[in-house]
Amino acid sequence: MKKLILLLIVTSAVVFTVTCCKKEKEAECIKKAWYQDHDGDGRGNPDLHKMACDQPEGYVADSTDKNDNCVEKLYFRDADGDGHGNPEDSIYACTKPEGYVLDSTDKDDSCVESYFYEDADGDGLGNPDVYQFVCQLPEGYVTNNLDDNDSSPCEPATYYEDADADGLGNPNVSIDTCIQPEGYVSNADDVNDRWVCDNTPSYRSSSDEDIVFAIVGDLGAEGSVEESVANQIKSWNPDFIVTCGDNDYATNGREFDGFDNGIGRYFHDYIYNYHGKFGEGSNTWRFFPTIGDHDGGDWQAPFSIDNYLDFFSLENQVLPGDFNTGPGRYYQFRWGNVHFFILNTWDWDVAEPDGVGRDSEQAQWLQEQACASDALFKIVVSHWPAYGSNKHWQDGAGRYLMDWRWIAMGIDIMFAGNDHGYEKVVLPNGFKHKGVNNEGFYCITSAGGGATLYQYREPYHPGSEVRISKHGASKIVISGNTLTQCIPTTNPVFFEIAIRSMFALKNQQDVYNILQQQVSPLCSSH
Repeated sequence: MKKLILLLIVTSAVVFTVTCCKKEKEAECIKKAWYQDHDGDGRGNPDLHKMACDQPEGYVADSTDKNDNCVEKLYFRDADGDGHGNPEDSIYACTKPEGYVLDSTDKDDSCVESYFYEDADGDGLGNPDVYQFVCQLPEGYVTNNLDDNDSSPCEPATYYEDADADGLGNPNVSIDTCIQPEGYVSNADDVNDRWVCDNTPSYRSSSDEDIVFAIVGDLGAEGSVEESVANQIKSWNPDFIVTCGDNDYATNGREFDGFDNGIGRYFHDYIYNYHGKFGEGSNTWRFFPTIGDHDGGDWQAPFSIDNYLDFFSLENQVLPGDFNTGPGRYYQFRWGNVHFFILNTWDWDVAEPDGVGRDSEQAQWLQEQACASDALFKIVVSHWPAYGSNKHWQDGAGRYLMDWRWIAMGIDIMFAGNDHGYEKVVLPNGFKHKGVNNEGFYCITSAGGGATLYQYREPYHPGSEVRISKHGASKIVISGNTLTQCIPTTNPVFFEIAIRSMFALKNQQDVYNILQQQVSPLCSSH
């Protein structure tokens, strides 16, 4: 009997112990919230969660993903625009927000830091192993790191300015230094350092013929705004129209109808060989387009400008001045005493196989043709402005055009688009980029054709003289040796700027006397 009682007690203890252990194990499971991670970026949707002890598949513990339909990245604010972000100011986003970067190494986002290298021997060369990454140049430091022996000064050499970047130096402008400065060469063989043309016409032609033309970029947005700009242009009864690119915002060049609806609808009677649906075209060339990124896919593969070339009939055509368009990506024509060079400056390999740099095949073509021309005015047209203050230019677009030899080739003015609005930049005295001196060059952005306007923001380009955030086109009047730009907007508010250029040829070098005035009677009389 005692044995039976003892067995029951032991059994009960075992059962009680097992039961208690099971209860203790169940008590250890504490459910927590798990958040759905639909896009697989490791961050969960705060509005979709499950309570579970163990992590369910497709769920995470993080709940900071406000957009779980895309893989967000962490971007850091770059207030000083130096490409380095503030590690204390960040945001998750699917696409890069304006003013933010992926880098998070900027300890002082109020200024642009640079690397400076110690110059212990004072020879102008820095020690690559001793440097500071700060906003301002410290005393005893330099910007280069070319000194392999910073305890012994180098022997300086003489270098000569090469303002036209032709490899020959100006004997009248030199500097003695240990390292070759950018824009300088070791020879002094250039008797004319602002001219790259080997054989130039002995004069520039002039005539009493009056020419009126319109120039405008970013037209192809369709709608009432573009229609008002188109009506404005046609009211001037221009001899011809030039666009600065982006002729199709609706389909980004992927459909013929994109160009027809955005351009043909309003300007078919100016377009040679027009074959759209809005009426008759012109039996002569009176409409000259420029390629923009919205004309060939807007940077999205597959790239194609077939519809652009087809709509405007640009391949292998003979234009005014008896110039053949060739493939049609860039071309030239001449109207009276004005020679136009329509460039394709799209910085994408597939967009322009002949390149967009200053030594590219396209640049060499421009130099040859511009040097051979005796036209009174030589004008280049580019979708991307070489100089400016607006959104895209400040973000870096088009800066590869800054060191083209515009002045040395005899180019007077660039008209451009892309940065929606109007801006006139005249490069100030001594303005150089990568050693190329283009002081006095005009870069005029006329991109108010109908696309959404951008607002200009500081710092402005040092040569920026006029900035207008309004829709409208530019009316150009050439009378004799005077080129006048009239800039009415659709308000209408009229801004009139006259550029008078007097040309004299001395030792194969153009001497410019440029005057400006705020009101010109030519704007209202034509």
